[in-house]
Amino acid sequence: SLKKLESPINGQIREILIIVRKCNDTYYAKQYPNQEMDESYLIEFSASTIEVSSNTPWGMIRALATFRQLIFHTETGQRYIQDVEINDRPRFPFRGVMIDSSRHFLPLPVILQMVDTMELHKFNVLHWHLSDTQSFPYQSAAFPNLSYKGAYHPFRFVYSQ
Repeated sequence: SLKKLESPINGQIREILIIVRKCNDTYYAKQYPNQEMDESYLIEFSASTIEVSSNTPWGMIRALATFRQLIFHTETGQRYIQDVEINDRPRFPFRGVMIDSSRHFLPLPVILQMVDTMELHKFNVLHWHLSDTQSFPYQSAAFPNLSYKGAYHPFRFVYSQ
């Protein structure tokens, strides 16, 4: 079934609860993803409440990505959400994409779009192959000649700071 998000009256959604259970735990508050992190989450619906919960901040990131995919808009501008219960976790600890811009230059907007798409699909690893023996397209403040002499083009196809 569907629930309307437009108005907080007439049996529609009145409250969305966001719960992260182990937010202050130092083990789970690591700055970077790791193989042992818990990315599980639960999305539950009741009559007028949606509860989105996880054990860790990383699980909440995955839960909110799923939650965003449950909402859809009609042609008249109304918003609805699927009335489902989701108890999920990633099957694999590392889910990623590799970008090889050392051999095939990609403009920065394309790379940023790739990162946004990775978030949408709950990927957690970006392997960016930035330099190689054929090319060094990154402008280094400490070693400026690396990109000047090593990039395919010293001014056009480089990533600057």
